[in-house]
Amino acid sequence: MTRKAQPTLLRELNERAVFEVVRSRGPTSRAELTRTTGISAPTISKAVSNLTEAGFLEEVGIAPQNGAGRPGKIYRLGASKVQVLGAAIDVRRCCVAAAGLDGTLNPIKTLEFPTPNTYEQLIAEMAERADRLMRNRAITTLGIGISTPGEIDTTNQRVLLSPNLHMTDGQSPRDDLRERLGIETVMIHETVGTCLAEHAYGSARGMNDFVMVGIYEGFGVSIVSGGRLIQGKEKMAGELGHITVDLKGERCGCGNTGCLETVATDAAFARAVSHRLGKKLEVEDIVRLAQTKEIDVTAELEKTLDYLAVGIAAVINIFNPEAVLVCARILDVHDGVFDRLKQKVARRALKPLMGCCRILRAEGNIRQGAIAGIIHHLTRALGPIID
Repeated sequence: MTRKAQPTLLRELNERAVFEVVRSRGPTSRAELTRTTGISAPTISKAVSNLTEAGFLEEVGIAPQNGAGRPGKIYRLGASKVQVLGAAIDVRRCCVAAAGLDGTLNPIKTLEFPTPNTYEQLIAEMAERADRLMRNRAITTLGIGISTPGEIDTTNQRVLLSPNLHMTDGQSPRDDLRERLGIETVMIHETVGTCLAEHAYGSARGMNDFVMVGIYEGFGVSIVSGGRLIQGKEKMAGELGHITVDLKGERCGCGNTGCLETVATDAAFARAVSHRLGKKLEVEDIVRLAQTKEIDVTAELEKTLDYLAVGIAAVINIFNPEAVLVCARILDVHDGVFDRLKQKVARRALKPLMGCCRILRAEGNIRQGAIAGIIHHLTRALGPIID
């Protein structure tokens, strides 16, 4: 048993190593893979052949020739003959999108729709759009990642509690979509997905210690420490948004009162502005009106930034990251908002920890996160990686 299993494990390790190098370096030749990994040339050739056959890599050209011998081929992550799908579930709008294994979203293959009122309709809408994106039989769909808010039982792939989207409570979008679509399917928390996207393609590329903070509807936190995602015993770590910051505050969707989520998010900012103006406005509308100076949102913005700074300072004090990445629409109200946030954080975080931490704007979003989630899942399935 051991003798038979060992070659399989070695093959998986080699294929995972090759895939990771191409993902981090971009288009690469077999000779470069041999030099980078230290794996023998025949083994690299076999790994590249297997990955190409599976659609994970594809040939894109010929490397410049520096001497005698046959010119080497260049390989990149699969994109022309394979695709992955990402389904982003959000409180107001959902989306199903397609991308290659390089994670690049195709705007033409990004299908949005308003979030339905029932869970059954949500699954039906997502399945219909996924079917539409899978109609080209010349392109193989390797899987779909589902990004969703709330507390998720990752092992059993079930939403336990979604404070801002209760229709998904107790449901398994992974199981229901997999049954309809017949492809590999995985569900992840929206902030974990965005974190994976930032690590692979965005502002956190190359970082080993960073925290992702997303504040669209809820206040989600995802932590990478020593190059590994910290998820906790039940893989639900990072719910900083449900720490009480106002004992007399408003009721949160989780059932508690005064949660950070009720005062330090895009949604909280939009509610405050809407209440003052006497009409319901979405955060995108408020940002647009503020940019054109049709409304003044200074008071609401300052309060939201104050509480957001409290949350980010807590993240810095607890995790000592090299960077905190922030994903928020309120930062677009005007050019100085992000600098204002950083000033507020600097006043609250411990100086030694703040001194070695950068605060950056995230480049991705939950759509990118859904794509990153399925790519991460498929990559792990290739085999283990040795640190």
